[in-house]
Amino acid sequence: AAGVCCHFCVKETATTESYTLTLAAALLIYRDTDNHIVNTRIEENHQVGLLFRDPGGSEYRGGHRNLIENCLIRDNGFAAAGVGIDVDGPAHDIVVRDTCFEDSGDGRQKIAVRIGETARNVQLETNTFVRMERDVVELPDSATPAPAVSS
Repeated sequence: AAGVCCHFCVKETATTESYTLTLAAALLIYRDTDNHIVNTRIEENHQVGLLFRDPGGSEYRGGHRNLIENCLIRDNGFAAAGVGIDVDGPAHDIVVRDTCFEDSGDGRQKIAVRIGETARNVQLETNTFVRMERDVVELPDSATPAPAVSS
């Protein structure tokens, strides 16, 4: 589904599998839990490929227990920022596994994963980082211990 902005807001597990999401805000995780984003290409979005949005300080409304697996997150940020996954809120128990973060060489996507101050237990497992200025950025006072980054 090219050019589609997906906003999960469901009460049960949602799975997005084998999609290409481009030229939109891509995936916005807000007040959503237990989503599986699998075998999905997230590329060429304006600022961020996948955003866990801050729900205004309410942990209850955060995106918890989400799995991102076997995805390609590439060239996000041609308008600003340039972040593959931005965990900008009190989300917890996020797993990013076997995912490739890539900038094709135009300098669009500068950061693979940015972890906000109130996020916790963000696990990065066996991911690949290609031409990123920074693989992982943790904002000050993050409650998340430094993730083990595997290439």
